[in-house]
Order: sequence, then structure tokens, then C-alpha cells
Amino acid sequence: MNMQKQLVKITSLLVSATLVLTACAAPTPQPTAPPTSPPVAGATSLPTAPPNAPAPTTAAEEPLTASDVGVTADTILFGMTAAQTGPVATIGAPLAHGLQAYFNYINAQGGVNGRQIKLIVEDDQYTPANTVAAVKKLVESDHIFALVRPLGTAQTAAVLDYTQEKGVPVVGIASGSSLWSTPFKKTVFGIQPTYALEGKLMAQYALDTLKARNIAVFYQDDAFGKEGANAFMEALQARGVTPVAVVPYTPGETDFSSHALKLQEAKPDLVFVYAIVVPASSLLKEAEKNGFKPKWLMTYVLADPILPALAGSAAEGVLAGAWLVDPLRANEAQTYRDALKQFFPEELPGGYSLSSWAVGEVIVEALKRAGRNPTRQSFIAALESLQNFTTGLTPPFSYSDSDHQGIKQLAIVEQHGGNWTPVSSFFGEAGEITAAPTAAPSATPRVAPTGAPAEIKIGVVTFLSGAAAAPFGIPSRNAAEILIEQLNAGRAPAPYNIPGIGTAKIVPVFIDEAGGADKQVAEYRRLVTDEKVDLVIGYISSADCLAVAPVVEELKTLTVFFDCGTNQIFEEADHTYLFRTSAHQIIDSVGAARYALMRKPDLGSISGINQNYAWGQDSWNAFSQSVLQLHPGTLIGTVQFPRLLAGEYSAEISALLAARSDVIHSSFWGGDLESLLIQGAPRGLGQDSLLVLTTGDTALPRLGADVPLGLVIGGRGPHGAFAPDNDLNRWFKKVYSDRFSVRPVYPSYHMAQAILGVKAAYEKAVAANGNQWPTVEQVIAAFTGLEFDTPSGIIKMALGNGHQAVEPSAYGLTGEFNPATGEVDIVQVQVFQAACVNPPPGVKSSDWIAGGFQGAKCP
Repeated sequence: MNMQKQLVKITSLLVSATLVLTACAAPTPQPTAPPTSPPVAGATSLPTAPPNAPAPTTAAEEPLTASDVGVTADTILFGMTAAQTGPVATIGAPLAHGLQAYFNYINAQGGVNGRQIKLIVEDDQYTPANTVAAVKKLVESDHIFALVRPLGTAQTAAVLDYTQEKGVPVVGIASGSSLWSTPFKKTVFGIQPTYALEGKLMAQYALDTLKARNIAVFYQDDAFGKEGANAFMEALQARGVTPVAVVPYTPGETDFSSHALKLQEAKPDLVFVYAIVVPASSLLKEAEKNGFKPKWLMTYVLADPILPALAGSAAEGVLAGAWLVDPLRANEAQTYRDALKQFFPEELPGGYSLSSWAVGEVIVEALKRAGRNPTRQSFIAALESLQNFTTGLTPPFSYSDSDHQGIKQLAIVEQHGGNWTPVSSFFGEAGEITAAPTAAPSATPRVAPTGAPAEIKIGVVTFLSGAAAAPFGIPSRNAAEILIEQLNAGRAPAPYNIPGIGTAKIVPVFIDEAGGADKQVAEYRRLVTDEKVDLVIGYISSADCLAVAPVVEELKTLTVFFDCGTNQIFEEADHTYLFRTSAHQIIDSVGAARYALMRKPDLGSISGINQNYAWGQDSWNAFSQSVLQLHPGTLIGTVQFPRLLAGEYSAEISALLAARSDVIHSSFWGGDLESLLIQGAPRGLGQDSLLVLTTGDTALPRLGADVPLGLVIGGRGPHGAFAPDNDLNRWFKKVYSDRFSVRPVYPSYHMAQAILGVKAAYEKAVAANGNQWPTVEQVIAAFTGLEFDTPSGIIKMALGNGHQAVEPSAYGLTGEFNPATGEVDIVQVQVFQAACVNPPPGVKSSDWIAGGFQGAKCP
């Protein structure tokens, strides 16, 4: 991998890249019952902000004036065209509701620069002629400031000459046609990825990740379908791949049996579909009827709940593109869901309305930048100033004075049971893909315990955004998703082959850990009181763990910390409802000290470079004190504490090189760790001194051949590169790697330990309770002191009165790059057993180190 590229989280990324059918530049779909008189465009009245909304804010600046068409001293007027009646109203109405809901939300907060936003929606019934009439009314009679979120390719194309002539900005078109960006048009701004770009990216994914070679294409024979399908086929042909079948359909066709048969006769291993939802779902059902089961890869237009609703089981396993987060589950979309429920209670969350909400965010941001008295010209300039813009609903994108295309990345989502689940990060033409789907055998039925619920709901909290997402949060979320999927299907090896948890289906509720400790306390309370989860698994940040721990006992909810390193949790307090299934950070520091002395028995001095916050300071203190206990007389060279996420370390590297210490310790993680290696390697960092990287395992797959020889690498236990060769690890590595195209790293293993520990405790409690579903207290009793098997080996809950796990510590040296694995080999591995690197029960870590590691059992 090229580590200069930004890894974009998937994090929460999901679905509904939906836009749309909106697409079609083809003949306009006709209503099933044509109107008896010529259709006319009619303005739709939508709810506005509640009457008790706060008054517009005013500031002691220039007075608000009617600065341009559509702008008054107290309002700014936008217009929109979209089908509100007829068959395409299932798209047009949600699009309008999403945009109006966002404007209402903003208006309730005082509007933008003291003005309220007003939106007029014209119903063009998805007919270009009606669109022309509607836009002329909006421009010449209503005097709108800009046309926003117009629906449809042919519909919008029919008015572009007119809007350009009138100087009316057109923003966020609900279509991915390249017409909006090629040739460049000063007043026109797209938003979603173009169909041509999607075709190229889908070909890249099909060849590089799915490894497909016999590929067929099914597409709608009009401007919409041809743009995406042709780009896909051109990209295939550039790689020397010719489709085994190309099967078009014309808009209006209803029988797709012959299409399915033609595709089946070509024997493809993958079918790429560029269609709208009714033909696509009909094709899937015909294929299912014939026993035709290729891998299906589809346009983002189809990544919406309506596809599985129409296709049923035939949609299971379908892959599609996505350029938005999941409207139903993503934490970033919570405000959208709340506002949609408030202003349009009959409208269920979905990709169409969320996409318009996202466009509304772009519009409002541009208005804020356009000045207190905006003009169309300043509004366009403000849009062009947006660089790497995102509010979390989309991947970052930019406009400029020569490029108005919008988003240029996609993710891949997979359909299971009516839900779209992300299986890749966002990626562009040269970007990285981090996941691919896998298949597994079917489940074996089990008899449910008496009183077992149908589902067990688990809050899963990890970083889905921010600096900790890529190295820790996304690998742990990926592990949770694949494990829960495998466990629910009964596909895990013994002793975890009973489906779900005691046959109860596991239903995760993912929460982003970004935002700080106060936010996590509030989110924890919401999970327990509002989401009514049965238990919580979470937290990477020690600060978050420390803040949440007392609330766990207050709310009496079973909670498992899966990763945070602080040793204070169970050394400073007793807990009833709280467990941690990974060891605390002392094993990293003690193990590092012991390994360094094995490599350098005549150690003379040590130095350190650690991030300047609790993790870095505590890691260095524990490491240095351990070295001094094990090898008295060791000198301290230089101790560097750069700020977290500093990114540039030339001065610190100079200081470390000048100190010439025998060992350099670092608990750096994420981008800081990778930057240190990339900047330090050319200057010889780690050549004359033994460079010890306690969390280095996470960097190995990401840096690949760029990892220097001879570094000491840790994995915070026997995880990742250090995981044992046992049945559970072979299974876990395979399902994870098959799905995500990269091996699991230590946060993935920590998440696996938490989930499998919960399953083991519940099922132990079921057995102890005579196959009756247990109470929380019975689960706690089973969990306390539990020993359970994991991909990392046997985990024992040995500290904190049986609530805190102990683990071995593992270290090794980086060797030569191995092309077969895509990363360097780890050699000279030493595993320090749990009794060597963990304090005895009832002894604080600091006292244990200061007392010379009394009771430690080491080789």
C-alpha cells in the first residue's frame, strides 16, 4: 500500500447511495393510469418550521437587504422540481422531504445569517416538458435565488440552457449524469459520483477485489444505463477483459425471463447491473427461479431498501455502490432521523431523503460563506471554496472554479436480510479497497433454551471516525461485523457453533467513540435507556473507559471493555457489571522491557518518544521503571513527548539519534507511528538503536515493504502477526481476510475476545441454569473468573475479582518483506506467558514493578 494515501473509514459508511432512478435520461416512465387531462406542474406545499421557531438572529453588521433575486431582508427562496405524483413520486417525495426537513431544522435555529430559508417544490411528474414549465415559473414568477436538488437527467438537461442564460445556480442535481460536469458549466453543481466514474470504479472492484474474470453486463438502454455500463466495459477492456454477455433492456419492459436466460447461458461468475429498481428486482427473481446464482454487482442507484423489498430472498448477497452513510443506523445520521420524524412523521428514513439532507448541508455551508447579503455570484464562489468538505454523511469532496462534479468516491455495500452492510471503505480511481465479501456454509439448527429471546441487542462502541478509526476502530468494527454474522449463522467452529448467543440472534448497535468522554457517557446512557440494549461492548480510549465505568454500575448493565489499556479500572475499584476481556497496558511495557533485555543484555541507556497524553506517558513510565528494575544502573538518554497527532518529528528524531541510546521505546500508534517510521528510516532511526514499537502490529499491513529491518514489534498480546496457529485463529483470519482483503490486527482480536467471552459466559449460564435463559446476575456469575477459548488462545478472567483478563505478551523483530503476505515477516518471536507480565491478583501494577515483579513466572 502507498501509505501517503489517506485511508477513509467505513466506518460507518453505508448505504444508500441511492440516487436514483433519478437517473434516467430515457423516455419518461408513464403513470399506470394516465391523467385524463394534460399533466401540469403544480407547486407542492410542504410543512415549514414550527411557529415557535426562534426568531432570526441579527448582528451589529451591515443591514440585511434584498441583495439579489430571491433574497429579501428576512428570507432566501429556493426552488426544486421533482415528481410528487405518479410512479416516480416514491423517489421525488422523499427527496423533497429530506431537503425541506433540513431547511426546517436550520430555520428553527435562526436560519442563515439572519434569514429564513424557503423552498418551493414543483411537481413535474418526471416529465421533461413539465420540468421546463415548472422551472420557468420558479424563475420568472416566484423569483427563486437558485434551483436545488432537481430530479432526473432528462428533466434537468431540458432546462440547463435556460438556467444558464438566466444566471440561476443549479445545485445538487439528483442524477449522476456527466452532463453536469462535462463540459464545465459555471452555474451547475453536481453532488453524487457520475455514472461514468462509478462504472470505472466498479470494474476496478470486480477485477481487483472480487477477482472476477467471466463478467456479464445487464443495463438500461438509455443515456443513464449506457453511461455507467459503457464506462464499466471500457475499464474491463483496458485490462484485457471482454464481457461474456451484454444484455440491454428498454425502459418499459416488464418481462425479464429472456434476459435472465441469456445471462445464464453465458456462465458468468459476476453480473454487473446498471438499471433501475423494478427491472433489477425482476431480473433477480427470474435468476433465482432458474437457479442462476452469480455474484451480483450493482449501481448505487439500487442500494436502497426498496430493492430487497421487491426482490425478496433473490437480493440476498447483492453488492452495490454507496456514497452516503446508512440512513437507518449511522450515528452521523441521527440528527437527520430526528428531524425527519419531527417534520415528516410518515416518511421513513431512507437514502433518497438523506441524500437531499446532505445537499441541504452543502447549500447552507455555502450560504454562510457567501456573506451577510449573498448574491448568486457570491453563492457560486462560496460553493467553489468548499475543499474536502463533509459533515460525516458523505466522503470528503471538493469544488473549484473549474470543477463542479462533487463526490468522486464510492464504497461497496452488501445486502443481507433487508439491510445494506458496508464491506469496503470509500475508494476512488486510485484509492484503496479494504474489504470484499465472503461465503460460508449454512448453519446447523439448535434447540433454543427455555425463555430465550429471539434477539440479544448489543451496543458496540468503537472509533468510526477520527485519528483512531483507521488503525483501531475500523478493524475492531470489522471484526464485530464478521463475527456476529458468522455466529448468527452458526458458522463458527466449536465451542462457538451454536447460532447466535444461546440461539438468540445478535443485533449490534454501532456507536462512534469519537467525541470525548462526556459524549461517551451520554451515548452509554442513551444505549441503555433509549436503545434498551442487553449489554454493551466497547471503548478504545482509556479516558472513555474511566468515565463510563461508574455509569455502568449505576445503570446495572452488563458491559465489556474490549481494548482500553488503563490499569486503573480494576485496580482502583471493584465492579459488578463491568468486565474487560483484554489485558491492561502493563503487559506491553513489561514485555517490551524483557524483550529489549533479551536482545541487549548489556543495555546501557534507553530513550523514548511517546505521545504527550496519558497513554504515552503511562507507557513510558511503566517501560522505563521495568527496565530499571530488571537492569539497575541503566541510564536515561532523551525522553521526547511530542503532541498527539503532530505528524512531523524531525526535531525529535534528531534528538534520538544524538542520544545514541541502546534502546528507543515508543508506544506511538496510527498515523503518528507510520509518520515516525517513514521520516525516521531514511535517517537511520532504528539502525544503531533497538527501536521498540509496542503497538507496531497495526502498521505492518498498512506499510508493507516500507517497514525497516530489525524493529521490535508488539501486538498488545498474542494477536495479529503473533496469533497462534489454532482452529479458531485459522477460521477467524480466513473469514476476516476474505471479507476485508487484509489480515486482522490486534484491535480485531480484542473485539473477538469480547464477543466470544460474552457468548461463552451466556452459554455457560444457560447450561448451569438447566437450559433456561439466564438472568443478568447469572451471566455475571458465569463470566466471573471465566476461562474461554479465542483466536489468540485461552483467556482467563484472573484479576479484579475475576472481572479483568490476563494475557501473554508477544514481541519479535521485523524481517524481510514477504510478497505472499504483503508485509514483512516477524522473526525471533518471544511470547511471555501471562504469569510473567501480569501482576498477581490483588497487587497494583505500580507496586508490583516497584517491588521487583514479585511472583512473576518467567522463562
